[in-house]
Amino acid sequence: MKKLFQVSIIITIGILLTSCSATTYNSAAKSDYAYIERAEASYDIDKKVKETERKIIYNASMRIEVDEIEEQTKAVIAKAKRQGGYMVSSDIDNVTVRIPAEKLNAFMDEVATMGEVESRNVYSQDVTEAYADMDIRLENAKKSRKRYLELLNKADKVSDILEIERELERLNTQIEQLKGQLNSYDKQIQYSSVSVRFFTKAKPGPLGYIFVGLYKGIKFLFVRN
Repeated sequence: MKKLFQVSIIITIGILLTSCSATTYNSAAKSDYAYIERAEASYDIDKKVKETERKIIYNASMRIEVDEIEEQTKAVIAKAKRQGGYMVSSDIDNVTVRIPAEKLNAFMDEVATMGEVESRNVYSQDVTEAYADMDIRLENAKKSRKRYLELLNKADKVSDILEIERELERLNTQIEQLKGQLNSYDKQIQYSSVSVRFFTKAKPGPLGYIFVGLYKGIKFLFVRN
């Protein structure tokens, strides 16, 4: 009776082991790969930032007084194209263009000759850390996708296959989104945005000139240099 009991225990253990080994995704394998994803995601961001070339976005704005506003924005667009840039938006008195970052100052110097510059500003944004973080996430997502593809080749249950495919779809979406964000950063880094606004000084009308003259006369009576 004791031996029979021992044999039944051995058979039961064998069945359980066989059942566990047959599950390729939902049990141990799934846990192992989840651990791998967490380990890869913990990559040292500080180390990655040090390895990454500085990523800086430069944007600029200008405000220029001119005698006539007409055709000024078209002239700016033409200058931008000569520098290898392109138009982003345009209106009667303002225009935004993108210029290769290395030609930003030269372009602004050229635009400054179109009138009297009231303001000229350049803004910088260091996106190195954000860029490095996205790059790490992209690398991890690609590695995880490779792991799931390996699991897919081993899976023999329909439920496992469907679950793996869902994970692959999620990872593919994440990879495309990260690629898009990195490409957007690359474009902003390579091409600086420049906004130029033109204006003219308000000129007094016929009655306005009378009041200007009256003001100067009164000023002369009360103020002497």
